[in-house]
Formats: sequence, structure tokens, C-alpha cells
Amino acid sequence: MLLEALEQTKETTLPELLFQYLELRGGQRADWTSRGKLKGTVADYNKVQATMDFLRNKGISTMESLDARLDETCILLIKEI
Repeated sequence: MLLEALEQTKETTLPELLFQYLELRGGQRADWTSRGKLKGTVADYNKVQATMDFLRNKGISTMESLDARLDETCILLIKEI
């Protein structure tokens, strides 16, 4: 019971969400040719890798930290206007 409660309060990390995205995209290619599946998977992997590198460089790893960074950026943009 305690383990279930901990799992429910655990925040999903951005890497976990990106992995879920890769799984979703893979499922969308069920009727593709094997070459198309491979090409699509490689393209998606490269996009996710670039995203992970960007997030890591900015110190963003959770939805909470992404939201905070977006709020900071919006405030800076509003001040420039």
C-alpha cells in the first residue's frame, strides 16, 4: 500500500515521457515496411537524443523544472516588450 502511494506521488521525469513518446511512435509504424520502421525509429531517436542534450544542458529534468524555466522565459520576454 505504501509503495502504491509512493508511485502515485512520484513525478514523471522528462526522459520517461520521451521514452513513452518513442514507444508511441513505434506503435504508429505497425504497418510500415521494415526499412521505413528503421528509418523512422532512427529519426525519432535522434530527435529525442537532441532534446535530452538540450534539457540536460539547461538543467531541466522534470515537468516542474520545465514549467519553471518556461515561466522565467515568459517573464523575460514580457519585460523586453
